[in-house]
Amino acid sequence: MCIVDFHTHAFPDPIAEKAIPLLEDDCVKARLDGKISSLLTSMDANGIRKAVVCSIATKPEQFVPIFKWSRQIASERLVPFPSVHPDDPEAPARVRQIREAGLLGFKLHPYYQKFSVDEDRMLPIYEAAEAAGLILAASCRVRSDFSARTASPTR
Repeated sequence: MCIVDFHTHAFPDPIAEKAIPLLEDDCVKARLDGKISSLLTSMDANGIRKAVVCSIATKPEQFVPIFKWSRQIASERLVPFPSVHPDDPEAPARVRQIREAGLLGFKLHPYYQKFSVDEDRMLPIYEAAEAAGLILAASCRVRSDFSARTASPTR
């Protein structure tokens, strides 16, 4: 059986130590130290054959280093999904660049990238992903007051 963990996070070793505390909050805590070596060790210990490594570009200028690193870590076991930032004026071209590199998808994160999935400005990114045949992974959080806002009124 081939088990694939479709949502993991890792960082280049020099960045991992700084990135983990910045991305954690009261609800989300890292299980590992953010390094590829730790991810692979955990995969081995748990019988996981492959992992999709989802990156998060918290600003547009992070695309290039994330993209380069993603290409470096791509292997039989690691499937990197670099991240495109919605504020990047080159976002649709970035999506095409990901496809041209032979990568299978990319990651968006409305919470950390500060956008809503239904904004009109997102359409060119979605259209580029569809045209390129890429998987678009998106992490979304439900607001804590979501149930209160959507609950039917009792009468």
